[in-house]
Amino acid sequence: GIDLLGIIGRSQYFNGIQINLLRNDVKDALAGFQIGGYNSAGLGDMVGLQAGLWNEAKTMYGVQAGLINLADYADGFQIGLINRTEDMYGFQIGLVNVIRGSEVPFCPIVNIGF
Repeated sequence: GIDLLGIIGRSQYFNGIQINLLRNDVKDALAGFQIGGYNSAGLGDMVGLQAGLWNEAKTMYGVQAGLINLADYADGFQIGLINRTEDMYGFQIGLVNVIRGSEVPFCPIVNIGF
């Protein structure tokens, strides 16, 4: 589906594109794109792209691009000022990069999890 040009977009499950000014919130699984100030995919998998000031997902498969990117598990790419994940298969580019389960849990500029 499409959720466009509102202030806040919320859904239990979402497949498609969410573009809202302040917040995009999916409680469970997301497949698609979230573009907005604060993007979240709470309990399930996020497959696709999150682009905004603050991006968070429980399990992320794809790309997070923003000032702050957070995920419990990430398989893909994070680019932002602060990137944090518990475990990752992929890489991070930013000023602060944290992969807590990695042999190198913190590395500025570039961090790689495998």
